[in-house]
Amino acid sequence: MSGAVKKLFGGVDDSAQKGTIQQNDISRNFIDRQYGVARNDISSAYAPMSQALTGGFQGAADVYGQMAPQQLNALSQGNQNAQQNIMSGLGAYQNALMGNPVDMSSVFKPQRITYDPSMFQRQLPQAPQYAPQMPPQGPQSNPLGGGY
Repeated sequence: MSGAVKKLFGGVDDSAQKGTIQQNDISRNFIDRQYGVARNDISSAYAPMSQALTGGFQGAADVYGQMAPQQLNALSQGNQNAQQNIMSGLGAYQNALMGNPVDMSSVFKPQRITYDPSMFQRQLPQAPQYAPQMPPQGPQSNPLGGGY
């Protein structure tokens, strides 16, 4: 009678559960393999990226080092010109305080700051080229069905 009840009401069938457990194991193994592949790809790409980054920073430091002397020279000339203008205006202040006529035409004489314009023609360093070397990969199967 139990055979008739089992046929009529269905009984305990755990084949779907076993299939799900097996599929989960296959998926977990696939994910673990892909994790290893991704970790190796990232690890192999780190050294070239680090070298490219360091090369870029060094190139920027070189450009700044080439420009700094010209910038300091222009700053120094501007400071000296400002001091000269202040000193040449002292006589005009004295005349104004004493009530004497003030001739401003000879006091302030604009002076051009000289610099080497070739500093703007410098060639920026070439950016390091980065081309990751990926290991060849064969066809893989998708545990969820189908291949890619």
